Amino acid sequence: MIFTHLFMNTEDKKKSQLYKQYAEEEGKKKEEERIGFAHSFAERAKRSAEDFIEGMGEEYNETIEMSQFFFKLLEEKLQLRERETPPSKEEVKKAIEQLKDMGRVGIFASVSILPGGGLSLLGLEILARKFGIKNFTFIPSSFRKRLYKESYKKNKEGDGQEELNHPRGN
Repeated sequence: MIFTHLFMNTEDKKKSQLYKQYAEEEGKKKEEERIGFAHSFAERAKRSAEDFIEGMGEEYNETIEMSQFFFKLLEEKLQLRERETPPSKEEVKKAIEQLKDMGRVGIFASVSILPGGGLSLLGLEILARKFGIKNFTFIPSSFRKRLYKESYKKNKEGDGQEELNHPRGN
């Protein structure tokens, strides 16, 4: 480079210096852009983390509130205040199944309003069963009873259990 610089005429030297200045200015602009981008990315990441932490705090509070609600509901369902004997295992199972249905109703209602949502839930159930997951369902029991009405009646009459007896299980 030194060798070529010696043989350059003054006009070429000026052009070279102008280009060098331009390149340095452009480099500074690019560096400022990178710093600006990095700063805005860091700010967005910080806000996102803060929002996540705040959301988790709200979820925690909502979970506590919901667990209190579920306990009250379970207490009413099992009539714990009026009875002197503890509830039977079957009563507890029914009450817990009802609590599960409350969650299923929310999922079922939300997904059912989407095009193909109901079929998607059935597909998930079938897929879960193929992978060996038994008793997996997003469909609330009242809907399952209607879907499998005959099978449900036969099972109820046959052995007195209130579980569904359909090909995909409960």
